[in-house]
Amino acid sequence: MVNYLRKKFIKNYDDITNENVRSEHGKLAAIFGIISNMFLFCIKLIIGIVTFNISIVSDSVNNLSDMSSSIVVLIGFHVAKAPADKEHPFGHERAEYIAGLIVANLIIVSGVIMGYTSINAIIDYEYKPISLTLSLITAGILLLSIIVKIYQALFNYKLGRIIKSDALKATATDSRNDVLSTTLALLGVLLVMTFELNNDPLSFSIDGILGALISLYIIYSGIMMFKSTMNPLLGTNEKPSNEKEILADIISNPIIIDIHDVMYHHYGPTKIYMTAHAEVDSRMTLNESHDAIDNTEMQIKEKYGINLTIHIDPVDLESDDLLALKEVLSRVMDSYDSELKIHDLRILKGYIEPTMEFDIIIPYGYSKDDDLIIHEIKSRILEENDKYKIIINIDHE
Repeated sequence: MVNYLRKKFIKNYDDITNENVRSEHGKLAAIFGIISNMFLFCIKLIIGIVTFNISIVSDSVNNLSDMSSSIVVLIGFHVAKAPADKEHPFGHERAEYIAGLIVANLIIVSGVIMGYTSINAIIDYEYKPISLTLSLITAGILLLSIIVKIYQALFNYKLGRIIKSDALKATATDSRNDVLSTTLALLGVLLVMTFELNNDPLSFSIDGILGALISLYIIYSGIMMFKSTMNPLLGTNEKPSNEKEILADIISNPIIIDIHDVMYHHYGPTKIYMTAHAEVDSRMTLNESHDAIDNTEMQIKEKYGINLTIHIDPVDLESDDLLALKEVLSRVMDSYDSELKIHDLRILKGYIEPTMEFDIIIPYGYSKDDDLIIHEIKSRILEENDKYKIIINIDHE
């Protein structure tokens, strides 16, 4: 069904890296959500009022919130496809993340409202008999709602996975939560029916209790969703799934000896910028190295759609002093902690006293403080070679 609708309503539906195609996928999901949630809101609200069932009324409000979420997603995808401009040179694709963030907030708010209403229902509970026929109709409508919500979750999740959209995945999670909440509401109706058939009416609000439990889960899922959609806005160094292939293509350039300090900057699902430092033979002319590196940057852009910028680090491959220092550093780092890596070792010229400089890569969350690591490694190097002043730079990854 999902692929049928994609083929019918989206031109060039397979070109998911195209901003317009992504926007059409989001629009398709949003329109489906608006229509289906409005339908569920209307029938649940009517049944909830007629049967005096607070959990069903709360669930109908949740469907209204879901419809609002679909509208937010629709707007988010529309803004995201706008081209880059003077104020936003990297485009507007992060609007998708903002849409996901708003959806997460709406989920939290709906959970709080539902919890408040449910607690009041528990406190102010008053038994009101409901006919068996009306209870069966209510159960049927809730079962229909569960089926619709399951399809909503699958629909949004599949589209979200296809175009790698956090906003659609958030909407899918919301639909999954609704499946749980409506299932509990259905359970409440069935429990009330069972007690009434046994002429033993409940002395407490079962739907209020279930509504309160549902609200806690909705609030929790909203908080988790808020966290996952906030991360891309704060900025992450998320690596592409095909990173090994990308790095192998960069290294395949014959002038590149090694690369380090690789970083990814995300400005949206399809707007990825990459920076890296490449070690090259210092004997090459500036024009030679520039042209070769420029060619690699263009190849990566054409093949992967990633905007790559490479910083050149010249390496002296003939210096005996440098080779001797590499051996010293290798021994020091192996004895200190093999988990730590070094790169970009060079002997600096033009200093009053002989000076060596290099970078150490330290994993995030490493047990020792940066300053302590620098002090301890400097001390170990000086025990083996005290000819040089030492400058150590710290990189984290």
